[in-house]
Amino acid sequence: FGIYYCMTGLHGVHVIVGMALIYWILLRAADSKARAWVRPLPLLFFGGYLTFLWWLSHEHFASVSFFLYIGIPVGAIGVIWLAMGMIRAATATEVKIGEFNEQYFAPVDLVGLYWHLVDLIWIFLFPLLYLIHGKMGS
Repeated sequence: FGIYYCMTGLHGVHVIVGMALIYWILLRAADSKARAWVRPLPLLFFGGYLTFLWWLSHEHFASVSFFLYIGIPVGAIGVIWLAMGMIRAATATEVKIGEFNEQYFAPVDLVGLYWHLVDLIWIFLFPLLYLIHGKMGS
């Protein structure tokens, strides 16, 4: 079980890093008006995820109220930030384009290669961890 948790946990850490890198690429590729809704996305998703976890487990566990107590305020901050950014974007007169173009796209390729490497490793980990059932000690 120790190997199982280490391999699955290590893969989970790499997935979280990959998600952060994809968000970084999205933020750098967006123009100045699109950044108004891209920036608060992590807060919105995190708040929604914690609220969803509370909804899933509040009937079975008494000590999961902190999911709701953290999820709702974080989501509300994200909604307020999104509204302020949309107002700022609607009143902006100058639009700055994103950083990537036909000559400069190396970060996009490298993040894509990283994400596919994490996916390829999971293709080998999944059968090893979940589908192969051998008898121990024989």
